[in-house]
Amino acid sequence: MKLTQAEIDKAETCQTSGDWRHFCDEVKATRDGEYPSDWWHEMKLSGRIDRIVGRWGADSELTMLAISMPKKT
Repeated sequence: MKLTQAEIDKAETCQTSGDWRHFCDEVKATRDGEYPSDWWHEMKLSGRIDRIVGRWGADSELTMLAISMPKKT
């Protein structure tokens, strides 16, 4: 199921990272926990995500986090 116009309009109302997380969770909840097939095109490639998350100083670039686990003794 593709993004609906109502969902795209709702994305545009996000003003905080909490709003964005809630929006994303709602979108995925209606699709068995998956993003819609056109998410990459409609949200990322269009520049929409960067415009929205830029409101709170974020961007949509993927980042890698390193997690170190303590050694067992």
